[in-house]
Amino acid sequence: MRIALVASAGGHLALLLRLRPWFQDHERFWVVLDGPDARHHLAAEDAVFRPGPTNRRPLRALTELPTALRLLAERRPDVLVTNGAGLAVPYVLAARLRSIPAIFWEVPDRVGPASWTGRLVAPLCDEVVWSVPEQRAAYPRGRWLGPVL
Repeated sequence: MRIALVASAGGHLALLLRLRPWFQDHERFWVVLDGPDARHHLAAEDAVFRPGPTNRRPLRALTELPTALRLLAERRPDVLVTNGAGLAVPYVLAARLRSIPAIFWEVPDRVGPASWTGRLVAPLCDEVVWSVPEQRAAYPRGRWLGPVL
């Protein structure tokens, strides 16, 4: 299985890296906002570093859509996994347009209403998962991932 992992740098990337036991035996590539921490943590990975910021800037996020469409067509992942933030929006939309299943994992520190990214991408995703039971109210069609931290 070929997995596309999409995240903003910082905490979102750190959380996706915690899924390593799940993805370590699969072919994968990363799409991540560029930054020193991202380059450090993904030095040994196949990573595409994208300019930012896209968080809370919908027009900036949409300018990434042509790149997302091209990259997913070239790399042809079997599934796209993201936990946000803004970079997730164009890539989930591109996955949907390319008929690539997408999974959104709401970050565990987001308790209460759905995140900005979650509200935008959850309706487009094939699966929504959460790891804090209190997130069920925000994502009633989602599934509990279990504790990850």
